[in-house]
Amino acid sequence: MKRLNNAAAPMRMAAPSLLLGLVPVLLVGACCAALFRHKAPQSIPAEAVLRSNPPDMQEAALRRMDPQTGTVPSQRRWSVLEQLQAEHPDALQLRRGAEADAYAWAPVDERLASLAVTAIAADPGNPQVYYFATGEGWFNADAVRGAGVWKSSDAGTTWNRLASTDSSIFHYCQDLVVHPSGAIYVATRTGGVQRSQDGGLSWEQVLGNGNGAARNTACDLELTADGGVFAGIGIFDTDGLYYSDSGDPGSWTKQTNGFPGSGIWRIEIATAPSDPDVAYAVPLANDYLIEGVYRTEDRGLNWTAVQNPGGDRNFAARQGWYDLIIEVDPNDADHVVAGGLNLWRSRDGGQNWQRISSGRPDSLLTRYTHVDQHGVFFQNSDTVYFTNDGGIYRCDNFTADQPVLYQRNDGYNVTQYYAADIARQAGDPRVLGGTQDNGSTISLGEGLGPHKFVSGADGSYCNFDPRNADVFYSSKQYQPIYRFNNGGFELPDTLRNAGVDNDFLRFINPIEIDPVDPGILYQASSRGLQRLKGADSASGEGWQAASRLYGEISAIAVSESLPHAVFLGRRAGNAEISVLYRADTTGSDDSPLGLDPSNDLPDGTGLVSVWCTSVWVNPFDANHVLTSYGNYGVNSLWECTNALAAEPRWHSVEGNLPDLPVNWVMAHPKNPDLAWAATDLGIWYTEALNGDSTVWEPCSQFPFVRTDMIRLRRSDYTMVAATHGRGIWTAQLDSNGTVADPVWQERGPTNVGGRTRTLLIDPNDPTGQTVWAGSVSGGLWRTRGISSVGLASPEAADQPFAAWPNPFGAQGVRLGLAPDAAVAESQRGQWQILDAWGRQVALLPAVLNGSDGGQRWIPGPGQPAGLYLARWISDGPQQGGSAAGKAPAAGQVLRLLYQPLHRQP
Repeated sequence: MKRLNNAAAPMRMAAPSLLLGLVPVLLVGACCAALFRHKAPQSIPAEAVLRSNPPDMQEAALRRMDPQTGTVPSQRRWSVLEQLQAEHPDALQLRRGAEADAYAWAPVDERLASLAVTAIAADPGNPQVYYFATGEGWFNADAVRGAGVWKSSDAGTTWNRLASTDSSIFHYCQDLVVHPSGAIYVATRTGGVQRSQDGGLSWEQVLGNGNGAARNTACDLELTADGGVFAGIGIFDTDGLYYSDSGDPGSWTKQTNGFPGSGIWRIEIATAPSDPDVAYAVPLANDYLIEGVYRTEDRGLNWTAVQNPGGDRNFAARQGWYDLIIEVDPNDADHVVAGGLNLWRSRDGGQNWQRISSGRPDSLLTRYTHVDQHGVFFQNSDTVYFTNDGGIYRCDNFTADQPVLYQRNDGYNVTQYYAADIARQAGDPRVLGGTQDNGSTISLGEGLGPHKFVSGADGSYCNFDPRNADVFYSSKQYQPIYRFNNGGFELPDTLRNAGVDNDFLRFINPIEIDPVDPGILYQASSRGLQRLKGADSASGEGWQAASRLYGEISAIAVSESLPHAVFLGRRAGNAEISVLYRADTTGSDDSPLGLDPSNDLPDGTGLVSVWCTSVWVNPFDANHVLTSYGNYGVNSLWECTNALAAEPRWHSVEGNLPDLPVNWVMAHPKNPDLAWAATDLGIWYTEALNGDSTVWEPCSQFPFVRTDMIRLRRSDYTMVAATHGRGIWTAQLDSNGTVADPVWQERGPTNVGGRTRTLLIDPNDPTGQTVWAGSVSGGLWRTRGISSVGLASPEAADQPFAAWPNPFGAQGVRLGLAPDAAVAESQRGQWQILDAWGRQVALLPAVLNGSDGGQRWIPGPGQPAGLYLARWISDGPQQGGSAAGKAPAAGQVLRLLYQPLHRQP
């Protein structure tokens, strides 16, 4: 690959001011950065895409741009993925036994982890045939390009991409529906509405530019109850709403009678399954607010404006281009749900609206649900699923006056991490990480399990204190930094640096602890390196400037063998690596020393800067330094073995690594020829750093998913990886550096979701327990027990029993054995109630004087609403007066609904 060498001045994007400082740092669930985040674009795509996105998405694009073209060439990523799948056809099939454990979410195929799944549908005429579409096409800068349309002909057992969709037309597919005739319709961003009538072998455009419409940017598709087709055209360009009885080319009519015909962009549509004439539409105006909510009762011949949720145009804030949904109850054409930031419901055809969710867990009547709504899926009038930036939520009493929503994310591990750390003491299982829009979390135990939220908003860099893992630091976008002194089970101290404001910090901003003096914390900024001494006890007033202005610092590494030497990487036209000696005592007049006098390292152009994503310094030899760059089109990996010399030299070690963004690099301290690189397609390793001859291979047991950070705990050589779509992982290395391709263990979190736009209730499962979900960063997932995910798996029933009423409220639930298994002297036991984490919350003796052995569990006033598991534990048959041993039998999932704060005695 050709190294660019044209110096360019640093480029900075002006970021909109945020209100995120108002968000509380300790929440029951992930607090919603996007509740306040301004996602509204300022102009249509091309170079203005950057200005059109929130800072996190701007940053994702800027660090990947090819300096030669000023674009993010995502097609290269997909060409690499296809090559990897061809070379490793048997690798990474199933992560954990979805078939063996029916009560867990599991990815369908780890090789598909990078697929942005945007729509899933089953063929109503052939329940063995499913399709999913890929490519998030709303012009958010962190959107993942798709890989066409995929098909299964065996009810999801195997999936294959339709060869006919291996084209740019199907790179971004916003929606997919299957007509009762078997015809497939796909809303594409560049090819309008595409239709296949032969199972996906071939396609034709049925609506688009010059073919019945003015634009090709199709955004939504809906089928009427009798097979008519509605289509919305326009994504950041103006077109309109169209209807066709047949879906054929030339049969579409633009909806203008009562419906806005200009000044609108994205249009979200909903049809009534119970009445083919009724439909609703929400157009987004070109000032980024919704234009209104409209209803038709004659299949689009006439439209009437109804009321807006909340009474104004702000229910999607200024980001309806990104999150907007409306759907209709399958049995009642007047029962409608709409989502933008939060969820609203109307039970009178849009004349009145009730807010049914809140982005903050501060209300009992408005249930907490993550903001940024993308999908609503009715199983029936009462059971409804909602998908958003926080994953998957469900309601079982949607027709009630106060519907209860609860998350179904347990085990749905598609969380997007930016950063992670691992407790430094050998054997300590705790991992810590910062996520996109789901706060910062710390693991609660070993293996794959739940994490505890410690701070909100977009989580950022984090560090454990090497001396005591109960002391750690988390951070959120820009500022501030939070200090915890009791393992995260306390309110943190806030370490806000008054010397720098948000304009001088990256959205995801590096912090690092000095390994020689862990009381020193360093912070990157574009006003020089910042330092806080005595960070484990100091206040925010103690921050000091440790260097002069040094451009935009994007990477920090602190030496261990050369005390207090801090190596710095930048985002700049000349993104050289530098070192600041004795950063524990330097000040605002001290300049870092450049370490690239021969200009070996890549430079940007006048169009785009080069972004250094990481610096690694050998803990035993500060002369040995590795660095990585995130841009396409440049040599991304470099090594220096004489960094402290008067004339250090750098050598590219990218070797055969494909042209991928590299987000982090490190080597084994005892075997510095052995190295790992975290890329946008998983982790790669080399057993011999050897200049241009370096050979890289992907880790065979790690998903092909964007990985933002890797760190090593040297006390027992455990590596931790932060993926942006598949959570946190750990692997065990050896102290001598002989293990290059380690076994990776997924660490969760099992209780945090991620951005999800689509869901399918499996039509082949009459119980409704099999559900498919598509993540935009973690691929396609499935569970066969949606009601029980996160709960201990019930074994086969030894004693069948019932629970009624279920769902239940403050009056409790009655538990009883079936009549043919009545409790008698020879068959005794008790009821055990477990919460969603498997913790016992109640143990109730069986009632022997009832014909059904009934017992009632009345939850205490502090018992939160949600899912519980009831188990009958039998003492077994009595033999000679002694118990044969307790044996747990079947589990029954319980759903505790609204629980008042104060219940009358």
